[in-house]
Amino acid sequence: MIDYKIKVDWKPTLAWLERIKAGTGDARPLWAAMIPRIHTFVKDEFAGGNPNKWQSLSPRYRHWKATHGYPHWIGVLTGKMRDAAGPGAKIQLKPRVLIWGLDQNQTRAKNGASYSGYFHGGTSKMPARPIFRSTRLRVDTMLRKDLNDMKSGDPRMSFTFAWLSKSLEPYRKR
Repeated sequence: MIDYKIKVDWKPTLAWLERIKAGTGDARPLWAAMIPRIHTFVKDEFAGGNPNKWQSLSPRYRHWKATHGYPHWIGVLTGKMRDAAGPGAKIQLKPRVLIWGLDQNQTRAKNGASYSGYFHGGTSKMPARPIFRSTRLRVDTMLRKDLNDMKSGDPRMSFTFAWLSKSLEPYRKR
């Protein structure tokens, strides 16, 4: 079997990432590739481990949720808000920015108010629990790590390397 390998010159990739970092490059291909990973990050925000470090539920409300068969996780009763932030999110890919928005129409109460707005900003009876805090941190960390890995000459473990390798796979001959 003859195996053709593609040797990637990372200099153009690094230059492209630097342009993105400087706000002059078109990052839409990278944003599109990141969407599945971001979906996972958003799903984790509403997991039992509380990665956002949101204030705990009141003992009374936690007890009510348990006795009515709902999960004890913060921000999850019916799952509508979690779904509006994840699978149902409003996503816009722009050259310099990825906009990931929670679809507030999916979280409206019977009176028409958006529960997600109260959840995110808080009320007199409920502390603010900012949505996407953990996701923002994880995405930022992932991209900074990628840039540092590629600058150091060892890009193999980075998200960007995996994405480029997958993108180049159809052109690899076996």
